[in-house]
Amino acid sequence: SRPTEYTFGSLVTAASSLTEPDVSLLKQLMCTIQKSGFLSDLFVGSGLVSAFAKSGSLSCARKVFNQMETRNAVTLNGLMVGLVRQKRGEEA
Repeated sequence: SRPTEYTFGSLVTAASSLTEPDVSLLKQLMCTIQKSGFLSDLFVGSGLVSAFAKSGSLSCARKVFNQMETRNAVTLNGLMVGLVRQKRGEEA
């Protein structure tokens, strides 16, 4: 069977729950998600934004954010939290 948005959502949640999310792991996961066509899924995309922001890779968080077709307050909040953590609150 093929992975679904729930599969990828669970993987993103697991990767982001690490104390220090691994950016290379997140990038590999993002590539697989893109190839599978689930980056536009709100839950999966928002999770990736938050995970990259938590890892300190704001450039990747913004890349995912900009590629998402639909965003909501959760998506934006994930990006803003990352900016504040990196002491870039003025950009938030």
